[in-house]
Amino acid sequence: MIELFKEALAQIPKFFATFASALAGPRTFVLDIGKATAKTARTESTNEAFLFLAFCLLVTALCKSAIFGEAGSTPIYLAKDALWKATIVMAAAGVMKVAWKTVGGKMTYAKYVICNCYFFGILSVLMHIVLLVGKKSFGSIAKLTAGDFILFYVCMLAPLMFWALSCWRAYGDLNRATFRQTVVALIVFIVLGSPALIFSYALRFALIGHVFRDWF
Repeated sequence: MIELFKEALAQIPKFFATFASALAGPRTFVLDIGKATAKTARTESTNEAFLFLAFCLLVTALCKSAIFGEAGSTPIYLAKDALWKATIVMAAAGVMKVAWKTVGGKMTYAKYVICNCYFFGILSVLMHIVLLVGKKSFGSIAKLTAGDFILFYVCMLAPLMFWALSCWRAYGDLNRATFRQTVVALIVFIVLGSPALIFSYALRFALIGHVFRDWF
């Protein structure tokens, strides 16, 4: 157990370096993922990706604790939240594979999962930071005026949307897709992903419920 704890601590600097690299340039970051072809390399990359996601979930847990207090940091809640997010990562990878395959993409399912661990993890951390700042600034979202909501949340979340689109271009690079193919794949993903999105929120409700209904 002590050795495991030491190994986890040793991974912290690498986590921050990886986080900064993927955040700064998603399309450059995925190049090494695209090069992983041998089975051992893919396994190592997958393990590292899930470890990165686990660190991201730990950071979001700290944010939740600061936002919601004890209710957002109980072991049972954190376990359910982690299960839900891991399910989304893998389910989204399946939908992405189908969407990209319609335009000739040949990327493997495993690589979609790896990329999703990084991109979803970072997006989750950033969104929770926005929620934390908003919570401390305004309190409940239900109390915000339309002007405050637009000024703060839209302005804060818009850059995240642009970053997410850059991540989608990164998937296109790995599939060696043109810009047109990238756009078509995105449309297909949105269409096919709608039922998956509904399922994900149904799963979240089943696991977590309306504990944080004012903010999620």
